[in-house]
Amino acid sequence: MRILLLLLATANSLCLTAQQRYLPGFIVLNDGERRQVLLRTANTKVTADHVVYRPTAGAPSEQLPVAEVRTYGLDDLSERYSRFTVRIDASKQKLSELTTSPTPQYEERTVFLRQLAEGEADLYFWSSGTYEGYFLRTGADTPQLLISRRYRGQGRKVHEDRSYLAQLVSQLQCDRSRPGTLGIHEADYTEKDLLRVVGNYNTCVGTPTEAYVQSPQRVRFWLRAGVERSEVAYYLLLPRRQEMHMGAAVAPRFGLESEYALPFTRWRYSMYLGAEYRVGTTFSGTWQYKYSADREVRLDYESISLPIGVRRYLTLGKTSQLILTAGGLLDIPIGEGLNYADGNGRQIETGPSFGLQLGGGFQLFERLRVEGRYQHNRNISPGYTASFVPFRAVSAAVSYRLR
Repeated sequence: MRILLLLLATANSLCLTAQQRYLPGFIVLNDGERRQVLLRTANTKVTADHVVYRPTAGAPSEQLPVAEVRTYGLDDLSERYSRFTVRIDASKQKLSELTTSPTPQYEERTVFLRQLAEGEADLYFWSSGTYEGYFLRTGADTPQLLISRRYRGQGRKVHEDRSYLAQLVSQLQCDRSRPGTLGIHEADYTEKDLLRVVGNYNTCVGTPTEAYVQSPQRVRFWLRAGVERSEVAYYLLLPRRQEMHMGAAVAPRFGLESEYALPFTRWRYSMYLGAEYRVGTTFSGTWQYKYSADREVRLDYESISLPIGVRRYLTLGKTSQLILTAGGLLDIPIGEGLNYADGNGRQIETGPSFGLQLGGGFQLFERLRVEGRYQHNRNISPGYTASFVPFRAVSAAVSYRLR
């Protein structure tokens, strides 16, 4: 238990000091200078009016206003922002504050627009927290706001202005297609539908679409290989308490792990589920008796393990991440249990057991991971009330990402 508490305290300290929200990216200044930095990523959909970054992993945070930055984004292309002076609808969209004007109330602002798609037609997004708007650009023009708004008419009836549909029809004209084949009239005012329309148009005119959105890949698969150092003890509880340590053994482990990114976390948090084979090893100990011969007890232990848990990624540099894991392990033994070496005496059968796991390590270059885990005591003979066989282990493994 003390080891578990120590690991938890260490993990908490690392979480407080590590760079939790900074990812490799770039900034392009007004004069064209390009800087490779660690960018602080947004936790909300609100579009920032400044850039927060760190020049290097250990440096303090710095900040640049929108007026000094031409564009910035993450190296993995999941986020990209560009500065534009655009017209934004300042109409209130809260139901109790809706305007009675059927026309937008434009304000000209210089802001960062998040680029969602690039091609013959580009799609952008901007949000103030209370208002969200999508912008369309064709050619070298300034992005134009796609209008979707609500307003009150006579009798305080709420009307919806879906002018964005007419704007799409007007601006996305493909010679080889009718507007209906682009899916415009079925499009809602959402990122998914507007990306589909813009992508259809770019395909129609023969231009590929570069999407600057979070990768839809949510699952990774890893091959794992490592070693485990385990210790076993044997406790007799009745008729009187006796204790015997059966030593330690080192066993290879091999397995496959699947990992799923938790929604909206950008692979900062994930869940993992694995299946591993532990090569069999032998543990032994001796009961010592005062009035009779000593008796040796042996345990041949081989198993299939099913680890499950949550993993936390903390950025350390442009190609490395710190890993923290917490979870459990279901271990299913193969073969016989504890036996007396002389063949006389009752066999103690082993059975499936579950225990807690904590661990940590490093991931390098997106494909390679080195990780250590501690397995807390778990009783591998759960079917007996008169005996207790605790098993604990420390393991180290190297994992290679398949996809």
